[in-house]
Amino acid sequence: MELDQIEKIEKLRAQIDLAGFNVTIPYKTSIMPFLDELDTDAKQIGAVNTVVPISKGDGIALKGYNTDKPAFMATLEPIKEQVIGAMVLGSGGAAKAVKAGLDDLKIHHVSISRTGQLRYKDIDSKLLKNYNLIVNCTPLGMFPDTTTCPELPYEMLNSSNILYDLVYNPALTTFLQKGKHKNCFCLNGLRMLEIQADLSFELWKKNLI
Repeated sequence: MELDQIEKIEKLRAQIDLAGFNVTIPYKTSIMPFLDELDTDAKQIGAVNTVVPISKGDGIALKGYNTDKPAFMATLEPIKEQVIGAMVLGSGGAAKAVKAGLDDLKIHHVSISRTGQLRYKDIDSKLLKNYNLIVNCTPLGMFPDTTTCPELPYEMLNSSNILYDLVYNPALTTFLQKGKHKNCFCLNGLRMLEIQADLSFELWKKNLI
């Protein structure tokens, strides 16, 4: 259900047979004012990717959750011992969930964005050494714009760097291709997508019982 304006989310309230839905770019943050309740994680993170309609009085209330955070943590668990620190690229809802997950895993991280305190041009060899995990939380490289990628000094990467792209289509983005050329460990967002979907389904299923 593609919406050209987040305000049109109100129309979903009329679909009483709807067990729930996921929220994706670019509405993970902007949907929050249109929800009646927020789960603790969603409130703390400041982003919602899962919505569950719940009965409230004579109507339907919408409650927001965030299953991105636990899904990201689950995918990082097998390699977390290799992580010295993390660079999080982007500032949207996905980035917020990733940073919350890194906090829970006790992994120090810095945010990189076009307008933040640290920008892409500030990335140097020292930063890449101290924050060897790079998580792309932007849509750069996502189909159909598959030739785009974050503006990193890829020539400085080496086998100690871990590149994690939340994009899963294509499976090997330009970001990951460039990392593979420098012998980086590379991971895409497909497994995270699958895990968050399982977690979301469990929330919807509980609402049906």
